[in-house]
Amino acid sequence: MESKLKDDKLYFLKGKNKTDKIEEFIELGNNEYGVIFKPNKNRNNVETGSKCYIYKSDSIVIENLRQTLDGKEFLVLVDGEVRGGVEKIKEFDNHYQLVYSKGYKKVVSKNRIEIVSSCLNDKNIKKRFDYFKETASIVSLKTDDGDKILENYYNKIDFIRSDSIFRHYLEGKIEKIRNNGRGKKAKTIYPFGYNKSQKKATENALNSKISIIQGPPGTGKTQTILNILANLIIENKSVAIVSNNNSAIDNIREKLEECEVDFISAKLGSLKNKNDFF
Repeated sequence: MESKLKDDKLYFLKGKNKTDKIEEFIELGNNEYGVIFKPNKNRNNVETGSKCYIYKSDSIVIENLRQTLDGKEFLVLVDGEVRGGVEKIKEFDNHYQLVYSKGYKKVVSKNRIEIVSSCLNDKNIKKRFDYFKETASIVSLKTDDGDKILENYYNKIDFIRSDSIFRHYLEGKIEKIRNNGRGKKAKTIYPFGYNKSQKKATENALNSKISIIQGPPGTGKTQTILNILANLIIENKSVAIVSNNNSAIDNIREKLEECEVDFISAKLGSLKNKNDFF
């Protein structure tokens, strides 16, 4: 029985994907299959004829198409690196087939790939994001040329990862961190001291995806930030400390200098600082 190959299957021969090279796949019986490959050109640029090769069933794996996704609605990462230009994402049993804009196809095993959706596909989240975007256009600071700074940043955003902190903010839900890498027996340290409210604030920050700490001057917010920082550093994590003014950042740096641990930090708030550091 002969069968022309279809787009809803992947064919692996002896562990290698040969889908694009196969012209016909023939079931011969007795656990044997005939495979006719597409004609190739030899060294003299002469097209060779088709030949039927016999394969045992245990050397053949056929995967079926499960679903096809629109590549424009997802972020695709292969081995941790973003792959752009993907138009279609075809999910098979154990592999994904990435179809690029120029027709090029790449088959990748599922354990090497990450498919991330955009939370902007959710109508409620998109509505909230558009509200912030509209607000930015009204209240945004302007450059000397009249360009609206914050609005320009919002206009560049057309994709927000569904697993990002921003999504939780737009969704209005505070979610606990299920696996923060600390382990059940890990203890929170307080090298910069604490009181009851600071202890609670530190623990909430370390175990929640979003945490807000507020209080008037002199209530220990900087001290709490330093304790949070200390716990993340011993977990071998990187931390970005940002503020709308330099004095708040300088205050934290000064505290680190007093304890002679300022070597763990780098001030990167300007192009000059970045060039000086790197």
